[in-house]
Amino acid sequence: MKRILTILFLSSAMAVTLGAQTVDEAVRYTQNNYYGTARSVALGSAMTAVGGDLGSIEINPAGSAVANYSQFSITPNLSFSIGNASYYPIAGEQSTNQTSASKTRFQLPNVGVTGRLDLGVTRGLKSITFGFISNTTNNYLNNVDAYGINGHTSFMGAMAATASGEGFSPEVLSKSDSYYEQGSGAPSWNSILAYRANLIGCIDDIYNYYVGSTENVVYDDYYDVKLGGDLNQIFKEQEVGCKRDLIFNLGFNISDKLYLGANLGMPVINYSSVDFLQEDALDWKDFQTTFKSANYTYTYNANLTGVYGKFGFIYRPVSGLRIGGAIQTPTLYNIRESWWLDGMSYYDESGYNASESTPKAEYSYFIRTPFFYNLGIAYTFNSIALISFDWERTDYSSTRYRASRSSISESSYQYINNDISRQCTAVNEFRVGAEVKPLPSMAIRAGYNQKQDIRAISAGFGYSSAGPFYVDFAAKWTRFGNIYYSPYADYIELEGGAMYPSASVVSSRSLLDFMFTFGWRF
Repeated sequence: MKRILTILFLSSAMAVTLGAQTVDEAVRYTQNNYYGTARSVALGSAMTAVGGDLGSIEINPAGSAVANYSQFSITPNLSFSIGNASYYPIAGEQSTNQTSASKTRFQLPNVGVTGRLDLGVTRGLKSITFGFISNTTNNYLNNVDAYGINGHTSFMGAMAATASGEGFSPEVLSKSDSYYEQGSGAPSWNSILAYRANLIGCIDDIYNYYVGSTENVVYDDYYDVKLGGDLNQIFKEQEVGCKRDLIFNLGFNISDKLYLGANLGMPVINYSSVDFLQEDALDWKDFQTTFKSANYTYTYNANLTGVYGKFGFIYRPVSGLRIGGAIQTPTLYNIRESWWLDGMSYYDESGYNASESTPKAEYSYFIRTPFFYNLGIAYTFNSIALISFDWERTDYSSTRYRASRSSISESSYQYINNDISRQCTAVNEFRVGAEVKPLPSMAIRAGYNQKQDIRAISAGFGYSSAGPFYVDFAAKWTRFGNIYYSPYADYIELEGGAMYPSASVVSSRSLLDFMFTFGWRF
């Protein structure tokens, strides 16, 4: 096997160079996973034509006008994220290990109040509703933990190939101000960190050729670089955060037949992730460098604030039947992000031990999300049962990044915006919910929703007292599609020009939520 000198940068190296402006981030911050009240969650969020519930107002602003009372509700929630990961030392071949990891978090996905002003007329505009609601519209909670034995490639070998491809001398990588150099003529932060943390070393200062500390070198007319011995590789990723919409609502009841509503939404997103990779020598004597262990961490934080408008209606053509629809304008987010890298290495000859941390990089930019459209139909059977269907559509290909300062050319986002147009498509979400009341004070509910490879099943019950108090409970299980990780890039060229596939991780995730809503009507 022979090392090549020109490869794609590692994904985290690109993030350090460009910020986190990728297709994945565009979808992450745009996508909704509605929470709201326990009733709306138990009904599968099929609330476009139902209304009357504070959890429905996020989906259709006209929902606030349906209720003939004012109300306040608060919803505590407990989330359990369960991840299963498979490790593949050679991408696409047999897995050597399967692991599970979990993470738990408490939050308040709904707090809100509405006030109804009765205008005292029997026809026309009968009432106006004012509301302020805080609803969670996405829950970022994930924990990936994978490990296995790899005797073929290493993360530090990939970092060395990247540094060799960049062609910078050790003097440049070790300069005190090298982190702050800008442009295509500057080394990547990954290469600087790797060299200073003794994850890589230079074996040819004429051509600036680097090898990983996990690799052995034999010179015979050219450098033959091979992995020294088997490595125990550990890959971890932790994600935490939430998307919360702060909503100012206005609703109108016209003759108890037509309900109109408008939201001014101000979403707030807090998101953080940590990617961790560690390599341990099964026997340090196999390595010329006396390598024993090394680790690398990429930490990323993002805070977003945005604004959008949403407008909706609910119409009752006949008794029991409701038809609803809503449209949400694009959201303009201001994103402020920061990230940094850490590296550490250990050797049997402890004099080679080293550690390094980069400065904290900070960046800001804008992202414009697509329109959201939803339609719904619901039917009530004599106040004994309810069934509701929803359809929501979003075209993610219209998401766009924008520069936050006039001094930065919009053309710098042309490539990523083109990637979004090519890789993203319009997505349809289908939701269905049903409710049965065996007693006037008790309701039993169930729901289902599906969007691409994300599926959720929910169920719950509710109790309404003779007075103003009511309580609802819901449980929701969400199954997400598989996520494919490549902890480092392919970097070894085989005969004929084919690339030797490096390690990969396949992860699946489920999210289990339990919530209670406590509410009062007045």
